Amino acid sequence: MDNNDKIKIDKDNIDNYYEIINTKIDDYFTKNVSATSLSKYFSKDYGLDKFIKRENLEDVVGIKRVIKDVVEDRMALDENVRTFEQFNNNSDQFKVSYDITQDIEKEVADIYRVSLGHIDSDKNKIKLKGVKNEQELYVFTKDNIRTVFINIAHNMFDVFTHELKLDYSPLEVKVDIDSDIIDKEKFINSFYNNINGKMELIEELLYVETGNEYKHKKLENSDLIIFEKE
Repeated sequence: MDNNDKIKIDKDNIDNYYEIINTKIDDYFTKNVSATSLSKYFSKDYGLDKFIKRENLEDVVGIKRVIKDVVEDRMALDENVRTFEQFNNNSDQFKVSYDITQDIEKEVADIYRVSLGHIDSDKNKIKLKGVKNEQELYVFTKDNIRTVFINIAHNMFDVFTHELKLDYSPLEVKVDIDSDIIDKEKFINSFYNNINGKMELIEELLYVETGNEYKHKKLENSDLIIFEKE
């Protein structure tokens, strides 16, 4: 896009953009993350750029400053934002941290062609130390990853049923829907089937967890799933 076509934030539209960003952050994050995790997500360009692209705000000059200001306000109001509590600071809700066995450590050592002595593990977070190319990674078994996806699906259902309302505007009818009438198992299975295997979701969780980018490493002939720090 030509610079002349970009939208510049000024005193005439800045309030409108603050309102837009507040609304969009509500839509995407208030039911999923704590204010602290929200701040961590937007602390680097990775989170900012992804949000800006997703919301089609690339043509707005100065939008990053607005986003950062909104997030800082959310941090200040953290004690009053109860919906943020669903996703605590260590992502325990989704279980991205696991204890691993020495057999898994040995398999990681084989994959990276190092000795077991170079493996420094903190649960399933591993550092390859004392080697030419030191590497930091998260390792999961297939069962671990399946559990994470199941937990995401459960959280999606919780968010979906958090406030069930029907606003039938043609006749001005507003109805509260009883979540007990919904088949929970079928909905969770449906959510799970839609997200299972999407490793970019795990990458996103790890970013929220650590503030660092981790990318899925494709492996052949291994039951492990590994995410390497960028």
